[in-house]
Amino acid sequence: MFYDPKKDLISRDAQFLKSGANLLRLPSEKEGDVGVEDMVITYTEAQKAYLKAKDDYLKALPDNTRNTVDALWTGEGRNPNAALTAFRHFDSASLSYGFVGDRPQTVWLVDYPLFERIHYLLVAGFNVFGPVTHQAATRLFMDHLRLEAENNFLSLFPASQRPKIYRQWNRGLLSEIKSAVVNPYYGYGKDTGVHFTSTHYAQELFGQVEQKLGTAIGPSVTLHRCPPKASCDRIEARPDQVEMERTLKPLTSLVGGGIQYLPELSLIRIHDQAQSSSEGRVYSLVNNKALENVSLMLLESLRRLPEEDTLTVVPGIVGSYPNFFFDVPKDRLKDFVSRILTLKSPEDFSRIVESYGVRRTRPDFWNFSDFFNRSYLEEAPVSSGLLDLSRYENL
Repeated sequence: MFYDPKKDLISRDAQFLKSGANLLRLPSEKEGDVGVEDMVITYTEAQKAYLKAKDDYLKALPDNTRNTVDALWTGEGRNPNAALTAFRHFDSASLSYGFVGDRPQTVWLVDYPLFERIHYLLVAGFNVFGPVTHQAATRLFMDHLRLEAENNFLSLFPASQRPKIYRQWNRGLLSEIKSAVVNPYYGYGKDTGVHFTSTHYAQELFGQVEQKLGTAIGPSVTLHRCPPKASCDRIEARPDQVEMERTLKPLTSLVGGGIQYLPELSLIRIHDQAQSSSEGRVYSLVNNKALENVSLMLLESLRRLPEEDTLTVVPGIVGSYPNFFFDVPKDRLKDFVSRILTLKSPEDFSRIVESYGVRRTRPDFWNFSDFFNRSYLEEAPVSSGLLDLSRYENL
């Protein structure tokens, strides 16, 4: 999400930004000459000093309107970029309009100075062919900007709850030490201006955010987001899709279990037995791998929390790098879902692949690839492209 530049005090105060200009430097300014000392000390200390200046500035204001839902940018009701969902996979990422899937633990709330630095760090100043030090410095500094964006979101919560929420986001000894060193000024400014009526802070806050952003969040009813006493059937879904999605719905409530054995991103073709290989409905199945934290570049396997993994089920195609295809006849969809719900071992998953998987060694593999590419083109005629199969797993 984004602050409305017309309402955000930080984005509009040229004097404050000018006074802190030297603290807003990026490692990309040195291109390939950035050293270890720069990565670990110089830019980290500059960012920390900027966060302190930002915190002092907001605390000194008589009326801190920044910590309210009213400060959010709505896209004027027509710009779909007001709410975005990022799926960050192990070696790829994708972005979708609106809020896709279940409500996440963390959100990036981006002000203009932060947005500008993200652009110059990752786009304008990034050299794909640069040395390892340049790429490592970019990755390390991007983590500082991630923390700043999460700090902005955290400031919408009551001040008394921020330490508890922040610790939940950054579990593990190394992450706690790093956070204490590089990000001691989380939850900027004064107490929140958001009014809460219960102790279900995250649920209430997301509800108010969704109401504020309106149509920018996407469909009001999805497989994951269902208003009270609603049928949970998508308004735009066709009758055959309604039936499919009612069957797929239990996957959205699954936590832990055998999710860890599933690929990160799977595309599912659901079809009638009589349909040809060029027909059917497409759904994306995203494996949300839980981690203690995302603060470190290495040792991800040691920070995994498979008991907290979840699944996101999305009509259509999410991402550009599918890891696997599934081909499921509609009359066997219940069996496919049931097997995932009861998945307990790699052997169980192998049996799912044997029944419904599309391995690269199948003679008709490219028929399936063509089907998903055609479906993608029909779904997003302007932004779609050919799906990249370089990360496809031959399970």
